Amino acid sequence: MNPKSLRYALVYIAAVCSLWACNEKNLQQPASRPEHLTAAHVTTGENVPVSWYALELKLISESAGFTPPAAAHAIACTGIVLHEAVVHGGNGRPLQGLRYVPRPRHGKQYNWSIAANSAMACILRKLFPNASPANVALIDELESATMDALSNDCPQDEVLRSYYFGRQVAAAVYEWSAAAGGPGGSQGALNVENVLYSGAWQVETGDAAGNPAHPLIARYVSPLSRK
Repeated sequence: MNPKSLRYALVYIAAVCSLWACNEKNLQQPASRPEHLTAAHVTTGENVPVSWYALELKLISESAGFTPPAAAHAIACTGIVLHEAVVHGGNGRPLQGLRYVPRPRHGKQYNWSIAANSAMACILRKLFPNASPANVALIDELESATMDALSNDCPQDEVLRSYYFGRQVAAAVYEWSAAAGGPGGSQGALNVENVLYSGAWQVETGDAAGNPAHPLIARYVSPLSRK
């Protein structure tokens, strides 16, 4: 997966996310199976992120607790994972501020599409622990179909090296994200403690207990810059 292809894929993903966010129908009923979740669609590297983001949008709409801030957090986290999984395959640079994100082994060959595939599968399993059994099966299916499509002409040692590299990147970014406020959704990630102080913003109605959904979200938003 070269940087140019990745840029085109991310632009496409941004357009899809914008259209999805503006479609009230997506907010009223569970999403159907995304059209990109097919083995035929992932035979080229640039289609890997498109397929995974289509599935992530489905998971957001069908998993409990994913308010807009939590959904944005999940999408941002997967974007960071994808970037870090493939950045060493081009002329890009790792993001500054991340801790303990692995680097590829010097002198070893990697298939960056396979790394991206395993990284995205790993991070979605972590971000959506409350996904339905059917959606968990979709994660497994997409990961397996993509791996099969991309590994046919790739040496076995390179396949395994790329697969485990992607998983290690996802695990490292997830730990960094958890330390910065948690993974999101129903697990309470951005639902931090409701500590009020003089001048603090408060909602008039709130939830059943009268609490705002994410009162201290600003504490956990720390922009990343490039090295």
